[in-house]
Amino acid sequence: MFGDIDFDGIIYFYNFTASHDGIGLLPAHNILAIDRIQGLIDKTEESGGRVSYKSNADGTKTAYELNISLFDLLSDSGNERGLEVSIKRFTASQAIALSLIGVPALYYHSIIGSRNYNEGVEKTGSNRTINREKVYIENVINELEMDGSTRKLVFQRLASMIRARRDLRAFHPRGKQKVLSLRPEIFCLERSSPEGDETVLSLINVSGKRVAVSLDHTGKRDVLSGRIFSGEISLAPYEVLWLK
Repeated sequence: MFGDIDFDGIIYFYNFTASHDGIGLLPAHNILAIDRIQGLIDKTEESGGRVSYKSNADGTKTAYELNISLFDLLSDSGNERGLEVSIKRFTASQAIALSLIGVPALYYHSIIGSRNYNEGVEKTGSNRTINREKVYIENVINELEMDGSTRKLVFQRLASMIRARRDLRAFHPRGKQKVLSLRPEIFCLERSSPEGDETVLSLINVSGKRVAVSLDHTGKRDVLSGRIFSGEISLAPYEVLWLK
């Protein structure tokens, strides 16, 4: 769907990874293998989430929605550096939405790193309540000011990416997009401004291992970290680079 794209008209994709509803599975049945879908179901249940099923005409049931906060779904509780790795995985997922052609939309619970609201599910009996907690602004502000809190760490990293993106004309919804196939572990897009005078290379390591790639990028600077690259690029696990 998101291949090499160049729009002449005013057509915008609306890119989001989470909302007040669950994560829909039905469209994935034509894309992912059955074992991959089952893996998502298992990970959801292991991470404290719920799975909603629909009844079929033949009496069977099909999972149609994962009810879980995206942060918890992408968490890595089995890693000794659990919270740090979980935050990196989560921010990498949001970087994908921020990099794709179109208009990105970040759910407010994603921006502040909310976790599963299981208490709400028990109160309402609705699985979707798990991602619909009505938080008190005073509590959120306190957590955002608390050193080392999940909310503060997630918010700081996402806010930094959003600020950097705001100054990049290459991410304009009417800009161009080219997909680069480098390594299976690397999500890579080349975005360019509508006028063609600015190009940004988005590199996102979606794996838990360090991955090296070779590109014609000498002298390009990562707008997120300020680093200037030459030669081979080595991306740490879940690292995000926006090279300009």
